[in-house]
Amino acid sequence: MAGALLTAACDGGASESAANADVINAVNILETSGLHEMDEAVKKDGSISPDAKTTAEKLQTIVLLTEWPKDLQPQARSLAALFAEMARVVEGDDKAKAGDAIKKAHDGYHDFTHGVWEHLYDEAGLTSGTASHGH
Repeated sequence: MAGALLTAACDGGASESAANADVINAVNILETSGLHEMDEAVKKDGSISPDAKTTAEKLQTIVLLTEWPKDLQPQARSLAALFAEMARVVEGDDKAKAGDAIKKAHDGYHDFTHGVWEHLYDEAGLTSGTASHGH
């Protein structure tokens, strides 16, 4: 019985570690996805990246399939909705609407990843403000 409890306790830590690793992986994918560059291109010359729809669909999939901590789940669902909207409109004829969707997805991912990093800092035992999250 004691062995089973010890195993369960160890498994809990291991699964928590695995969950944090999954979250770190997902947030890194979001941060290196090219959304910033897409938004900058729209601002600069109105151009929409040819892979904008695919990028939005991939990011939506990652956000929906990642097991986010409970406190981040509502924001994750909201971000997934922004990616869905981006994917829906970027290949249409309305460039202004597409640009707006890219901007909203870009802003939304920044807000979300900031919250994710704050959660991870807490998990790592860092006090808020000891690590910065920049652009």
